[in-house]
Formats: sequence, structure tokens, C-alpha cells
Amino acid sequence: RALVVMDHLASHLVFAGGEDGELWFVTSPGLVPAMDTRPLDPAGVADYMTNGIIHAGRTVFAGARMLEHACLHEATPAGWSRRRYWLYELLAPERADERALSEELLALARKAVARRTGRRPIVVSLSGGYDSGSALGILAEQVPPGELLALSYSAGKPRPDSDPDVAAQVARLLGVRHEAVDSYDGDFWGTLAANVRTAMGYGEFCNEPEFWRHLRAMAGAGACGTVFFADECWGLMDVRLICRHDVMTFLGMCPVVELRPMGACVPAASLRAMEEAQRRVQDEIWARAAHVAHWHEKKDWLHLDQRQPHRTLPWHELNLVPRLAVGNPFLDDDIIDFMKRVPRRLRLEKTLFIRTMERHYPKVFQVPRAKFHGTHPDWRGLFLAHRAELEARARAQASRLDALFPPAAVGWLLERMR
Repeated sequence: RALVVMDHLASHLVFAGGEDGELWFVTSPGLVPAMDTRPLDPAGVADYMTNGIIHAGRTVFAGARMLEHACLHEATPAGWSRRRYWLYELLAPERADERALSEELLALARKAVARRTGRRPIVVSLSGGYDSGSALGILAEQVPPGELLALSYSAGKPRPDSDPDVAAQVARLLGVRHEAVDSYDGDFWGTLAANVRTAMGYGEFCNEPEFWRHLRAMAGAGACGTVFFADECWGLMDVRLICRHDVMTFLGMCPVVELRPMGACVPAASLRAMEEAQRRVQDEIWARAAHVAHWHEKKDWLHLDQRQPHRTLPWHELNLVPRLAVGNPFLDDDIIDFMKRVPRRLRLEKTLFIRTMERHYPKVFQVPRAKFHGTHPDWRGLFLAHRAELEARARAQASRLDALFPPAAVGWLLERMR
């Protein structure tokens, strides 16, 4: 008998499955039993091909699922059972005292940061955005300068008005050391191989492998005990949403019809199987938000229910070593519960968060926002530059994916990219 308790957002990966009287759970997709011979899940493959990640707890392997967040999962000889202990319910009150909410949010954010500063030195992954800048502002109040470093990644030397350039200016105003690390070292095939090993068919393509290698090296040298990220639940953009399709595509959960143009090189039966399987999964995802009435509320709810557990948090875990603690203070349980009580008008465009932090950490908001990212290399150009060898390798290596996507599909995709 085994009990697996998943936290509010499944910040650590646990995969489970079993057949023929066997039950198992593992903490890495690379440890899935019989992975090399396990049948593929068309829904998982379709989701990965369409969206770059896999939602709803599925994987690319049949019979292997990621355990759901905020649930008690119990395994016995009779099989798996699941019981939810927490639900992210948006109460959406119409009236509220904004000043009182702001003060409460600030206190919760400071406490959440303080709870995660035990393992030092501390590195903050700093972009040019308000979220990571605010996290750095709070940390600068609590941690001595010698134990705090702001780190950004950049495609070569940071250019003026780019994301890493803005991050450097914010760090300087806050009196915190800042370094920019190259996101890519020029080793195309090494990067591709590292992505395969790290993601194992689960995590999305890593655009900044050198940044993660740098963090791991710092951890090994004792120069970093905790790395802070600023993933959040403050509320998403105020965009026009009038239907399910609007909500799902805004969140990056696009339907498999995006793959239909590949009918020129992919068997019709394969496309049909993937489309039907993914439609069932997306119906399942949409049904999870059935208790939420407003389109924007559904957007915010599904962001926390699907995007954070399946894109953001696994991205950190798959790329960092266990001895390096990850601090995600703005996804603290108390903060998430607090945001359930915030009126919709104060969640849209992160209104409450931005007004709160601007009052208390004005230096973060002094620097104009970046005009472009400047953080990743030209991946389109790099893939096209290696097109001939990519196609040759696809033809030379047999893969279980060949039944769904023949090797010719690689050339077709590269042509579309061009």
C-alpha cells in the first residue's frame, strides 16, 4: 500500500501506472518501466506536437500518467484511487477594499519570500518584467548583498533595451549584483541531445540550455543554494474572449487541427487517431472548469490548473539538480488562497499586484520595459542551417514515432519553417 500526496500545483513530478497486477510510481519520465517498448499515447503525442507540452497529466506513453495536483493518491492491490483535498475556486467578489487587499498581499509576499531564504547564497532568475523585479526587491530587504545575485540569460552580449539590459538596470537600482549568462553556447547537436535526455518526451524544448548548465555548476561549487523564480497567479491579460476556443488557444492549448496541413506527409489514419484522442482530452480539460462561469475566470483558473503544473514547474524541475532548491514565492499556498478572494477587475492585467508593488518598490518600475527579448538565439535559422543533417538523421534512425510521423515529416516541417 502506498500513499502519494501531491502539493497544490504538483511542483514535483510523480508519474504512475501499471498493468497485469503491477502498480508503480516514479519521479522521472525516464524511469517509466518498459519505456523503450511501451506503446505511445496518440493524445500525448498530438498535444506535444501541437503545443510543445502535454496537458491533463498525460505523457507520450500509454498507461503512464502524471499524478494530479492537490490530491491524495493511494495504491493498493485493488488499484489506484484519488481524493482531492483542495480546489482553486475563484470567489470573484464584486466589492472589496483595495487598500486592505494590497496590504494583505504585500505581507503575504514578504512572508512567502522569507520562508524560502534558508539555503544560501540565493540567485534570482531576473527578467525585465515586474514579477521577478518585485521578488528581487523583497529579497533585497531580507538578504545581505553578499548572499544575493541576480542572473539573466541573453543571446550574446545584452543589447540596449533588451530584457537582460532592463534586468541589469533594475538590479543596479536595487543595489544587487547582476550577471548575464549566454543562453546558448553554439553547440546545436549537444543542445538537441540535452533536450532529449532532460525532457524525456515530457518537458518543452529548452531555449536556454547554457543558463541551466551555469546554475547547476554554481550549485556544485556552493555558489547557489536556492534559485528564485517569479511564476505567479496574479491574473492574465484582459483580452477579448467569447468562446471556448479563445480561452484554450490563449493558454496555448491549441487543437490538433493545427497538424492537419501535415496530411501531405502523415497517414490519414494517424492524424485521425491523434485528433480524436486530443479532442477527448481537451473536452476533459474544459469540463474541469465547468464550475467557473466567466470567460476570464476560466482563463485564470485553467492557467493555474494546467499551465503551471504542466509547463512552468516541470521546466524548473527537469533542468535543475535536486540539491538546488527552487523558490517560487508567488505560488505560495497562502497567496493562491488569497487570490481566490480578489475581484476580477483587480486580477485582470495583474492590477492589484502591480499597484501594490509599485507603491512599495518604485525602483523596479522606474526603468521602461524592454522593447524586445534578446534572450534566445535564432532557433529557426539554426534548425534550417542544419536541415540536411536533420533530415538524414531522421531517415537513418528508426523510431516508434515513425508510425505516426514518417521521417519525411521532418523535411516537411523544416520546409514550413523556411
